[in-house]
Amino acid sequence: MIRQLGPPTLFVTCSMAEWFSEPFIAYLRSVNSHVPNVENMTAAELCAMDPVNVSIHLLSLVILGHFQRPSVAANMTTDEFVKARTASDGRVVLLMSEHKTSAHGPTQLALEDNHHKLFSLFAKRLIFADCVFIFI
Repeated sequence: MIRQLGPPTLFVTCSMAEWFSEPFIAYLRSVNSHVPNVENMTAAELCAMDPVNVSIHLLSLVILGHFQRPSVAANMTTDEFVKARTASDGRVVLLMSEHKTSAHGPTQLALEDNHHKLFSLFAKRLIFADCVFIFI
């Protein structure tokens, strides 16, 4: 197919205002419109019901929104999430040790409160299921 059409091209437009916003929740409602009573579900219920779309959204948030390497996001563990600390400016800081340049120390990921809430909704199920990694 590449010989016929050439290499694929990916165009991404991201706005930090869109993460964990009403448009994302509306998107979850629209792709799950077949589910009874989906319009009355909370953000937590929508995230629990559709972990695949939420996982893709969170992975995009870490890689594109925080300029992290894909390996940092792929190797993020539930233990690192649980051990996160709140900084003086209110952001939640995760220290991730498994990544390409780990010889220089852990990578920090500082999540704003609304991003941390979305991660918490998603990670809560993984922690109870004894999953090691956030993104499986």
